[in-house]
Amino acid sequence: NHVCLSQGASIFTGNHDRTSPTFDLRLGPVEIADGAWLGAKSVLCPGSRVESHAMLAAGAVGRGVLESHGIYEGNPARRVGTREIVSEPVKGGAHER
Repeated sequence: NHVCLSQGASIFTGNHDRTSPTFDLRLGPVEIADGAWLGAKSVLCPGSRVESHAMLAAGAVGRGVLESHGIYEGNPARRVGTREIVSEPVKGGAHER
């Protein structure tokens, strides 16, 4: 519910085993919880979990657990802040247009 997948966001559930001589396919589930936001051109790797209201910034590469309300940036993505959800729209925000 209320998940945002921005333009060009990629969600991968498969990859190849680089240590295997036959380059075997490896699959891993992806979980995306309520309120999560994957920014434009972000990449979410196999086996990842995006917890409630976590944000993966534009162009970031996320893998593993992105903790609830965390803001993640970079490659590999690192937590850089906390996403605060406010009940009232910010003045000049999209809700006032």
